[in-house]
Amino acid sequence: MAATPTPPPNLAALIPSDTPLYELRISKDAAEWLKTLSPDYFQTNEDLEHAWASPFTQFGLTLLKDSEFKSACLQIRNAHMGVNLIGYELVLIAVLWTFRAWKLQKATTLLQKLLSQAWIAMLFWGIAILGIPWVLYGGAYGVVLKGVFRAVLRHFFA
Repeated sequence: MAATPTPPPNLAALIPSDTPLYELRISKDAAEWLKTLSPDYFQTNEDLEHAWASPFTQFGLTLLKDSEFKSACLQIRNAHMGVNLIGYELVLIAVLWTFRAWKLQKATTLLQKLLSQAWIAMLFWGIAILGIPWVLYGGAYGVVLKGVFRAVLRHFFA
C-alpha cells in the first residue's frame, strides 16, 4: 500500500504578521523548492515551526526588527572603508608578528613563552575586532556591537 504524501505546508501561515518576512508571503513554488533543497527536513508544518522557533532564526529576526541596528549596518556599508580596514588589519598583523618574535626571543622558560603568546593574541583580537573598526566606523560600529550583544543575551542566555 502506497503512503499518501503529506500536503505541502502553508509557509505564509507560519510567518507572524509583525515580521519583515510576512510581506514576502512564500509561495507554493517556494515551498516545493524548499522540499527539494532539504528533502528530509522541511516536510511537515511541525518541521517548519521547529525551524521558525529556533534561537538562531529568532536571533536574526530580532536584529532585523531593530531599526537602529539596520541603519547602523547601512551606514557602515555605505562608508566604503573596506580597503582601509584590510590595510590597517594587515599592518597590525605585521607589527604584532614582529613584536611577538621579539618577546619570544626574550622569554627563557616555556611558561613565559606561553603567557607571551596568550596576551599578544588577546591584544591582537581586541584591537582587530574592537579597536580598528571602532576608529574607522565610529558610533555606528558601537550600535552594531550593542545590537548583536543584546540579541545574543536575549536568545541564547535567557
